[in-house]
Amino acid sequence: MKADFVIGIDPDTERNGYAMVDTATRKVNIATAKLPVLLELVDIIQSTALATDKHLKVYVEAGWVNHPNWHLGFRDSKQMAAAKGKALGRNHQRGMDIVELLQYKGIDVTPVAPLKKVWRGKDRKITQEELAAIVGQELPRTNQEGRDAALLAWVMAGLPIRLSTKS
Repeated sequence: MKADFVIGIDPDTERNGYAMVDTATRKVNIATAKLPVLLELVDIIQSTALATDKHLKVYVEAGWVNHPNWHLGFRDSKQMAAAKGKALGRNHQRGMDIVELLQYKGIDVTPVAPLKKVWRGKDRKITQEELAAIVGQELPRTNQEGRDAALLAWVMAGLPIRLSTKS
């Protein structure tokens, strides 16, 4: 079933990236929210979708489905390595909790592996300018979690990514 509304979520322990794409208008809304607010936002969109006989689909970036990767830098101490591992584990658990809570509420949710990092930003993440070019609209200032969520929603909605090859 094709979704009328697609939500992308980039989980984080503090503020989760959230983006919704209306597939008919291709309008994108981006925000970051703490877990309780995020769940309320999804509930509101689900209620709106049900009331108008439309379908909502939620995708959660699921870093935990990747093969294990090593985040230890050459100069990292044992304490730094432990802190990185703890932060990564907390982030993964937050994503798993979001998926479980949305499933419990009967919302159509799918965990998906993170998209490849092929962009011009730091660590090859997508920049504000690249995202605005893709979605074809002026975007408010966003952080990395919001941009990652928007890119996830856009891709999972099956919308095209067209960028100029000019620098």
